Amino acid sequence: MDGATPASPVSNHNNSTGFEVIRTSVEKIFGFICAPNLCIGNTDTRWYWNLSENIFRFSPVALTMQEVSMFHGFNERIGVDALTNMVDFYKEILMECEDS
Repeated sequence: MDGATPASPVSNHNNSTGFEVIRTSVEKIFGFICAPNLCIGNTDTRWYWNLSENIFRFSPVALTMQEVSMFHGFNERIGVDALTNMVDFYKEILMECEDS
């Protein structure tokens, strides 16, 4: 396949400060248990493979089914509550990194 992007490297979530920061932030902001999963969509991480051993693809947005149906469509958007939680998540990530 000419021009195909190879499979991305596997990120190690065991004993990973990065994954631990994500995990604790998810639990604190969203109240959900966080576990590693497979990202099936292509991302721009290929541009960062040489910069970091571990790249965690994560979007801190809890969406309704109606919001999911708007992906890549007309008038794509998320709700105010989802946006607020996303901002809180990133603030928590920064605070967790400061403490690490």
